[in-house]
Amino acid sequence: MKIRIKESQYIKLNEAVGVPSNIVAVAQQLFDKIISGIKPNGNANDLVNKKITLKGDFQINDYKFKTIKVIFRVDDINDYHNPEGELPRIQLLGMSHLGKVKMNAKFNYDSNGNVNKVDLVITFAADNDVTTQEVIDEFKKERTIMVSSLAHELKHAYDDYVKPIVKTHQRVDYNIGSQRKFGNIPPLNNFLGYMYFAHATENLVRATELYAALEESGITKEEFYQFITNHKVYENYRKGTNLSYEKLREELKDIIPQIKQTFDDNDIPYPENASDEDMVDITLLQFFKTLLRWKAESMREFLTNNFKESFFGFKGAKLIYFDKYLNKITRFGGDYERFFEYEINKIRNTCLKMTKKLSKLYSLIKDKNPQQ
Repeated sequence: MKIRIKESQYIKLNEAVGVPSNIVAVAQQLFDKIISGIKPNGNANDLVNKKITLKGDFQINDYKFKTIKVIFRVDDINDYHNPEGELPRIQLLGMSHLGKVKMNAKFNYDSNGNVNKVDLVITFAADNDVTTQEVIDEFKKERTIMVSSLAHELKHAYDDYVKPIVKTHQRVDYNIGSQRKFGNIPPLNNFLGYMYFAHATENLVRATELYAALEESGITKEEFYQFITNHKVYENYRKGTNLSYEKLREELKDIIPQIKQTFDDNDIPYPENASDEDMVDITLLQFFKTLLRWKAESMREFLTNNFKESFFGFKGAKLIYFDKYLNKITRFGGDYERFFEYEINKIRNTCLKMTKKLSKLYSLIKDKNPQQ
């Protein structure tokens, strides 16, 4: 027996799973507008800072807006390294939502952009002689990925509308997880990546991103399990559930020469006769100290909003806020093992919750033929 679901019930299902109604349709419409807005007889560099404006009566759940603006950023493909061999002529690098924020009286950040407008950036790399027709062809080839990414960024805009206040400590964690690297030490950089990937801000958009890919690919209920378990978003969360402090130590132990080279390149001292276990301890402690410094510096940057504060520091309530943050991030003292175990456990729990949440997208897939 087939259970018929009314449209109103379907919208409620979307909201429950974390996918705002109509967001994929807006992303698809935006993709088509982007393609039609690129003139095919030019050079890719003609797109540098080019703006494509889409006007209309857009609605994502109860969020209504009139304008979507897309700007292109074009990098030189030769600035990138492809470990798998020859560089492609063109490569999509990513997208971002340009939200505007302002510090409030409690030293957190309010979204204060124009709610009637959504600003997005598309970044790609291209060879110098790549034509705009090649850009169009590449975008069309990657339509599923692009629509999925556009839905991801539109969800960020929607979240700014629904919850316009962002805690400053969350902005600190988000920026460090997405922008920092600890030399050429992959296990610790992967750990930083998980701190970003499992961050609350990104968790809010993952269901939408994956659902857009499901819709674009025309996935049926029968195909759902195979599709989702092979999708990079779900796979990253699944890997996150298997993180452990012991595995991290083993991964570091496997690359001791690489760690020593990184330390040498950055003038970080270590005993010449250190055992592999000692080098792992030294590396984890150095990373721990560096991460605390990054957090303190980043928080200071977010809180500083005038010339005097940048030179003489904070006063009054802001100083109390900053000191309270420093006390929080240094609560483990020098016990880096407790820090890693705490963070890894938090990442694992978050990733487990997200795998369960993404599995619920199954409920949103409509039967291709409701009469069957």
